[in-house]
Amino acid sequence: MRRLGLRQQEKIAFSFTLIIVLSLGSASLMFNIHVRRIALDDARATMQDVATSISSRLDTELLALDRIALGVIGNKEIMDALVQMTMSSKSHVNTQLRRYEFQKMFDTLIFSLNTSVLTSPMISIIRPEQGDYYGWSISGDVAITDPQMLKNIPWLKDAKAGRGARVILPPRQNELIAQKDIVFSVARVLVTPKNYLLGYLEVQQSYQIIIDAFSVAADRFHGILLSQTGEMIYQSNASETMNTALAAQSPGQPETQFHKETLLKTHLITEHYSPYTKWTIVLMRPYNEVFRASGIAFNLVLYSILGVLCISLIAIFLMSRRLTIPIRRLRNTIETMDLAHPNLTLNDTDSDEIKLLQKSFTKMMERLDESIHQQTQMQLAEMRSYQMALQSQITPHFLYNTLNTIAAMAKEGGNETIVSTCHNLSKMLRYSSNYDLPKVSLADELAHAIQYLTLLKTRYEELLEYTWSSEGPTDSIEVPRLIVQPLVENSYQHGLSRIAPPWIVSVKVHAWEDGSFKVSVTDNGAGFSAEALNTLDEQIAFMHEGLVTVQKLRCLEGKHVGLINTYSRLFLEYGEDVDLVVVNNTPGHCSVEILVRKGKKRDLSHNDCRR
Repeated sequence: MRRLGLRQQEKIAFSFTLIIVLSLGSASLMFNIHVRRIALDDARATMQDVATSISSRLDTELLALDRIALGVIGNKEIMDALVQMTMSSKSHVNTQLRRYEFQKMFDTLIFSLNTSVLTSPMISIIRPEQGDYYGWSISGDVAITDPQMLKNIPWLKDAKAGRGARVILPPRQNELIAQKDIVFSVARVLVTPKNYLLGYLEVQQSYQIIIDAFSVAADRFHGILLSQTGEMIYQSNASETMNTALAAQSPGQPETQFHKETLLKTHLITEHYSPYTKWTIVLMRPYNEVFRASGIAFNLVLYSILGVLCISLIAIFLMSRRLTIPIRRLRNTIETMDLAHPNLTLNDTDSDEIKLLQKSFTKMMERLDESIHQQTQMQLAEMRSYQMALQSQITPHFLYNTLNTIAAMAKEGGNETIVSTCHNLSKMLRYSSNYDLPKVSLADELAHAIQYLTLLKTRYEELLEYTWSSEGPTDSIEVPRLIVQPLVENSYQHGLSRIAPPWIVSVKVHAWEDGSFKVSVTDNGAGFSAEALNTLDEQIAFMHEGLVTVQKLRCLEGKHVGLINTYSRLFLEYGEDVDLVVVNNTPGHCSVEILVRKGKKRDLSHNDCRR
């Protein structure tokens, strides 16, 4: 007994421990996710601000260079002098003196523009066709003015393609001085209003400006500057891990190309595109650095949770022990109790729950005895129902034998009509009463309906005419029994009986390979009244409300019971894939159709349909 008591205590302790562990584990996991999300959002926002700041500074520098270029282009004296020099060069009137005067004019203009010009290392006007060079340098370095060299400057083609617009040249070695300093620049082609080429203007800036702009991110992020074509213009000092990642990101590709796909798995990447320069600032930071602070916070929380868990385990053990002692006493009492006298007597308990448990157990024993009695009565009722079912089987056999006897007598008398009628009626009775086959083929259903029409034809002779047709694989599609004949019977009882003969009935069955099928019964009867249609709509809507139950089916009573009965059984089988369509009082006929759709929706080709 003590072992069983301890086992119960262990179960309670384990259950409470599992709940606490799962709760604390879920809380710590959610906390970690939340903290990591905050760290990620903060890092992404900071990186975006830094990238925007770098881009803004570079835009400002390049805008200053372009303003200098526009100041030169907008000076009428400079442009007129270039026109005169170009025209005089054709007549060989251009002299060294004229070049000297133009250089003085250019120097005067540069100093008069703005003090910001002093930040530009070199401003140049290049006329490669004439072999002329005019420049200003903050360092006083003399430019290389070899005429052939001037024609081979690589960026002249890009400037000419700009047609006078601003062209931003990415960092490169300066072609015009021997020191080959790294510079970037703004270039414009100099043209007359009639697009006559006068030369090229370049305003340079030191590469150090880009380095200084990225210095704000040097301690925290790895920065990359990409050109419009995706080439790396600049990348800040990176760790060994970052350099390895950049080298391995796209094997076989030029080193100047940047492909971020492989880095996204290990680094947080933020990009900022400048519409002015068409350059892209890329900042990267390893995820382990982003989440370093959140990891420390998570460890502190984890240690706190472990401490709480240890204290909780001790408390759970003590509480489970206090709970299991009264339960163990109750169990011992129940094991020794006489079921014929279910009375419990407990001693030394202060638990209200145990007292309630005692009362509940006593009531349970009383209900158990009552349930046994009810079960016995149900078994007796079931036996009586089975006997009645066996007895009911005698009636169909009696009818079949009687119909066969009548058919035999009619055949002896030579009345083939009665023989055929008896045979058709016998087949219909056997088909209707065969509950062992809940499903039949669609072809059998059509045959059963035709037998019913044959019986009506026998009764009304020339007053009734009927046709039928079948398309598709009707033999291979199984359907619930009695879905076609009730439509025909409804047509006869509610449509044809209200008009004068002749009566015309048409039955059409169409089946598709995917299991869809349509049954259509058309007559020349009186059609449906507005009241009947409304009742039918209400009954169908009622079928679609909630679950289908026997009580609900019993409530569906009224006119056209055969229709709603057929629809109800099809709805139980096919659900929302079944439609009931009534085409009422069109010229010459009234039609009722049942459509079951599988695989794809099929058009009924009717505009005045009711479902």
